[in-house]
Amino acid sequence: MSILKFFNIETIDFRHKVNKRQLKAQIWKPLNIKNKKIPLIAFDVGLHYRIWDIPLFACIMAKLGFAVVGTEYSRIEIAKGEIKDIVNVIKFSHENFNFLDGRTFLVGVSMGGATMLNIASKYENELNIKAVVALAPFSDLARAYYYAIAFVKTTYENDPRASLLKLYLKHTYVVPHINPQEYISRSPSNFVPFINCPVLLVHGKNDRIVPVDHSLELYYKMLYLGKNVELRVVPGEGIHTPLLLKEHIKRFNFVGFLQSIFYTVCFLKKFR
Repeated sequence: MSILKFFNIETIDFRHKVNKRQLKAQIWKPLNIKNKKIPLIAFDVGLHYRIWDIPLFACIMAKLGFAVVGTEYSRIEIAKGEIKDIVNVIKFSHENFNFLDGRTFLVGVSMGGATMLNIASKYENELNIKAVVALAPFSDLARAYYYAIAFVKTTYENDPRASLLKLYLKHTYVVPHINPQEYISRSPSNFVPFINCPVLLVHGKNDRIVPVDHSLELYYKMLYLGKNVELRVVPGEGIHTPLLLKEHIKRFNFVGFLQSIFYTVCFLKKFR
């Protein structure tokens, strides 16, 4: 039995146009909703991962009664290059799929979490964004950059975290001391003041890819600003646990990974 049949979910493949380029996109939605209208979740993991690469997460959110959309990108650039593509696919979806009720929710993992916070700060009213879930986002891109450099230099090459951080470094394109303004404009700590909808932050206590202090910084700043924000710190590396079963078990991260999904589900259910 396929995962789609198990969850009673269907997918819709389509393309949308950004700067004369046709981008592949996909929606995951519950089967047999008939005339019922449902909200849209835009889901982003960042880098080279797409919604079709992480079917379990998409199925869980669709099972809650959401339509979940993801898109490929015209340019992979940390917390910047993919924004116009995600915004465009949200607009396209609301304009072309009559089963949507007009509400938008944003869910992002890691660098995708930072991207979704960026989108919420700029398009909350235009896209009717009702809430954001950011799992293990960075708060300061320059700090994340220097951490990644140090981690890669001091860690064994076969560590899967080092491989992921190398990919992250590849897609930053510029370095902080050469173009600091570029890093400031892509750091969530600088645009959370402009987010008014509820925000959930979820982070692994021992995350070695994006340390938990990034979410703590965002949480404390949003509390200070009087924002509607929640923080859930989970065991181990949380959502950043390398996607290998033996790693889950060896590092006791499996519980944190499941708790990350659980807190996301509980938060989104409040809006159904």
